[in-house]
Amino acid sequence: MPAAILAAVVDTNILVSALLSDSAGRQSPVLEILHLIETHQLRLVLSEAIFEEYDDVLHRPEFRFRPGRADEVLETIISAHESARPH
Repeated sequence: MPAAILAAVVDTNILVSALLSDSAGRQSPVLEILHLIETHQLRLVLSEAIFEEYDDVLHRPEFRFRPGRADEVLETIISAHESARPH
């Protein structure tokens, strides 16, 4: 895996917006953030609580992401993230 060029904490709303844009076939800045995450150019810094929030929100049925898409994103995040403990 190539070295990440950036590390960031990404709000859950960014991931939701990116997946909604992806589902609709629209280009958007948040979709570019998702692309950077999926290509390991952006490494997410997160705590267990943040990941649990991602998991909960991305699996809400009202978003109607294509089947398995939320799991794909979450697996990418699990495989390439930095752990952080809140202070």
